[in-house]
Amino acid sequence: MHDMTKFRQAFKDAGFRQRYSYPPTVFNDKRKSGIRRLKLWSGEHVFAAPQHAQRELERQLQKQFGHRYLCGQFVRGGYGHHWDKNSKSFCVYLLA
Repeated sequence: MHDMTKFRQAFKDAGFRQRYSYPPTVFNDKRKSGIRRLKLWSGEHVFAAPQHAQRELERQLQKQFGHRYLCGQFVRGGYGHHWDKNSKSFCVYLLA
């Protein structure tokens, strides 16, 4: 299964639902260090979720990616060069 599919499946299995009819935008890159980053552009709903829901998402991400899963974190969100200090993106870091 592709990393983006696993990422979306972890959200679904953790109880997070798609807010719109189209899938959320996920950015994917690989750094020179060999670390892969998956970034959910609009992560405000994850940030605002209760802590137990965030813990379940963490558990599902660990389940989907196994030993490759390093961590998840919230970062400042936005699109392109239009950053919004109030928006949050959610990033997951994986061994490539």
